[in-house]
Amino acid sequence: MTPGHQAKSQPAKFRRQAEERVAKRVRTAASQSGSDTRRLMHELEVHQVELELQNEDLLQARAELEANYNELYDFAPVGYFTLGRNGDIEKTNLTGAAMLGQPRARLHGQRFASFVAPESLPYFDCLINCLLGRATVEYDKESCMVTLMKGGTTPIFAYIEATVVGPDSRIRAVVMDITSAEQARNALRDSEERLRLALDASGMGVWKWECDTRDFYWSPECITIFGVDCLCPTLDTLTTLLHPHDTERAAAVLGRALADGKEQSVEFRIIRPNGEVVWIFARGQVQCDKAGKPLRLIGIAQDITGRKRAEQEANVYPA
Repeated sequence: MTPGHQAKSQPAKFRRQAEERVAKRVRTAASQSGSDTRRLMHELEVHQVELELQNEDLLQARAELEANYNELYDFAPVGYFTLGRNGDIEKTNLTGAAMLGQPRARLHGQRFASFVAPESLPYFDCLINCLLGRATVEYDKESCMVTLMKGGTTPIFAYIEATVVGPDSRIRAVVMDITSAEQARNALRDSEERLRLALDASGMGVWKWECDTRDFYWSPECITIFGVDCLCPTLDTLTTLLHPHDTERAAAVLGRALADGKEQSVEFRIIRPNGEVVWIFARGQVQCDKAGKPLRLIGIAQDITGRKRAEQEANVYPA
């Protein structure tokens, strides 16, 4: 047989061998018992049902997660807003709608800026412009404080934190109602102003001494009373001002206050840096921790030089 004839016969040989192998497999499968086939079919059916049950469980878990997310989103303690590039409201939660004083469905398409008080519009516009000016950098945050008009009539103070997301430059904003905090801050400021006026009228100053650090705090009134120009006085500052005849008595009163924690008061003289002798009335109270350890001494100081001079004159010239 020539080499060319042998090469031509190879495909026919492979074909014949393949048909013989397939026929052998068919005969082998046919020779298997019927019980083996049924068992194999049963295993396949069980596996299919298992896959179906797993899929159902995954779908149920997804539905529960979506329900929980929606509940958390709607009833979060802050307002969530999704704004279009033009500042129109595309989506919000129930808390956000309550802040603006309108039903959520009615807010869709309205401009968020229409709910911002006129005096706050420059701050809000600056926030939007800064975000859109670098819209290619996602999740960069900008924030501002504004006054929102709830229902168009009721002002509320709000803190806004926003970022740009997505190719369409949508703005996601978190809005927090800080009205209570702002009112408390204003009330504190008013209280401090009333205290300052009261101290000015009475000629009193407020002081505080930290036991551990030995740091002194003097209100501006105290600095005027003691005639010093330092903003951070120390115990040494007071010691150098004390009149030599009153140093021991003042130190004894301080020691009693720290020892028993009771309110103490004392009158003593100081010599101001300009040489002027001034009488001071001081009252203090110790603040302690839960274990009874003194933390600080707080109190008031008052210039009583005028009263002392009047008393001396009355003794010199009795009625």
